[in-house]
Amino acid sequence: MPTPEEVGRLAEAMWQVLDDMGAEGRSVCLATKASARVAFEPFLQADFAADPSLAPDYAPDMSLSEARAVLAASN
Repeated sequence: MPTPEEVGRLAEAMWQVLDDMGAEGRSVCLATKASARVAFEPFLQADFAADPSLAPDYAPDMSLSEARAVLAASN
């Protein structure tokens, strides 16, 4: 189960995604996408722990290691 801090990080990341998109629904920058991917990981792990059969079907377009590399490069 994700912690309250992890919930907060996901909420912050999703707010940034929505802010970047704006009212016109523009694309988000790579760092924003990477931030959301990293923040979402605890929720994925909770889902996989609850139902391991979900894991093989999940194929993100950005791996966790790729997301972390993008964030490291943008700081």
